[in-house]
Amino acid sequence: LTADALRELLDQSLNGLVLYEPLLDPAGRLIDLRIILLNAVAESDMGRLGPVALGQTVSRLFEPSVWQSIVARVRPVVETGEPQRMEMEFVLPRHQRPSFFDVTISRVSTGILIAYTDITPIRQAQ
Repeated sequence: LTADALRELLDQSLNGLVLYEPLLDPAGRLIDLRIILLNAVAESDMGRLGPVALGQTVSRLFEPSVWQSIVARVRPVVETGEPQRMEMEFVLPRHQRPSFFDVTISRVSTGILIAYTDITPIRQAQ
């Protein structure tokens, strides 16, 4: 699979996909996440941050309450290797209102993959 084919595959997904490098303190505790890959959906959802997100840490891209929440939800996956699935409420940089997501967090090799689906229309219809 070529790099171009992989990029096309990722960008054809209707779900947001973000691969992170976990950044650990000397004791091995997760303290931050560096974005090492994101697909077109995730880049679009980040709005103005999307084009500059690659290589950045969540602590640099997002306000403290947001990045600390992300790290707290990823920490159990880093520590146990067990995938987690949850619903999250999050205000995207391109929106002014909360959006709702079905989120899966998984360990892949030495990284962390967050895959998500925007379920805001379903939640608003309830």
